[in-house]
Amino acid sequence: MRLYQLEKQLHIPMIGVADLAPLDQLKALVQDRQAKENLSGFEPDLSQALEPHKAFPGGRTVFAIAIPYEMTNVHPALSPDHYGVISNMAWAYDYHQVVHRHLDDLEAWIEGKVPGAACIKHVDTGPLLDRSLAEMTGLGAYGRNQFLLTEDWGTATYLGYLITTASLKDLDLDPQAESKGHLAAICRDCNRCQVACPTGALHGERAFDGQKCLSTLTQTKRPLTYAERETIGLRLYGCDLCQQSCPANDKTLAVPDVYQRETSNRLDPFDLLGLSNKGFKKAYGDMGFAWRGASVLKRNALIAIGNRRQAEDIPRLLPYLDHGSPLVREYAAWAVMRIDPVQGHRVLAQRDDKAEWHWEDLVAYYLNKRE
Repeated sequence: MRLYQLEKQLHIPMIGVADLAPLDQLKALVQDRQAKENLSGFEPDLSQALEPHKAFPGGRTVFAIAIPYEMTNVHPALSPDHYGVISNMAWAYDYHQVVHRHLDDLEAWIEGKVPGAACIKHVDTGPLLDRSLAEMTGLGAYGRNQFLLTEDWGTATYLGYLITTASLKDLDLDPQAESKGHLAAICRDCNRCQVACPTGALHGERAFDGQKCLSTLTQTKRPLTYAERETIGLRLYGCDLCQQSCPANDKTLAVPDVYQRETSNRLDPFDLLGLSNKGFKKAYGDMGFAWRGASVLKRNALIAIGNRRQAEDIPRLLPYLDHGSPLVREYAAWAVMRIDPVQGHRVLAQRDDKAEWHWEDLVAYYLNKRE
């Protein structure tokens, strides 16, 4: 069976397959990032990530699948109050579940061809580097922007992989016969993603500083510096700048109806702040960003409000200075100072709980620095 026939049979947009092999070409790159402490913190265990056979002894064949998503807002005309941006890939539905269902169908097909074949399958949180495995199977090329570049849908794809003990011969599949082609030439003379990245996280041919990446900053739980908070801008989760600038996305196929969104990927940060954890799960638990939890998203909501810098938001922020969460209290105080350092100083100076907001640092950064 040819791969395009398998894609059609299983209703999977893109399937790649290859013999399982070590990712030797990535060792120097990974070691360099480790030495420079440029990892994002979301990578798998790198002691085995480059050697798939350690993750799954007996594995012989790797499949990678790609599911497209929309890169543009369905409803771009929004009220000015709706300024909290969610990355395109994390809106509308939980892509982890969608990709897992496709991998389940692929596993069932493998078991039908080779009864008793063992499989492991992962989306995002697996022990291996999914984009590198996708490149290995011929789905596309690993771009400067750290995304997989595909011929049909550019960088806007969700990835998943499956490793099985069945061989390509057992499965009667030829990995070369259905090669998707590599798109490395797109990156050869282009640095649009690097120019678009406001923090300099992307540089060189494949270099990437994960600690500077805006998407990483919106997801990390570590304390954020004032400069990092300002750089996040109006984002609540993720950042699409390096994808929006990529020429691989200039001309792509239409996303199949089943993967399209019906609503825009934005929400009002004040609405988010008003939700309990239970309310957050009910409202957004079936979306791709929900895994990060309400606490970090509320922190990001306060960052977006602060960076919007609208004076009328200061009275709306005051109740959050007495919120039950220390994180919310701290970032609410920061947002007040970020909106208007002079007015914020007058408001916050009257409080008795200034120490927990790093009051002296706030004043030094947002008031004294600007005088």
